[in-house]
Amino acid sequence: MRARRTFDEKFKRQVIESVLSGSVSQVELARKYTISPLLI
Repeated sequence: MRARRTFDEKFKRQVIESVLSGSVSQVELARKYTISPLLI
């Protein structure tokens, strides 16, 4: 079984600000960080 990853608040804030500013799409960020687009 794979270890569960945790993300700190700073990282989460950075990802959300990127999406809200329109500079990067949800799908692009999901691919970059290998997470589901539904989590963003």
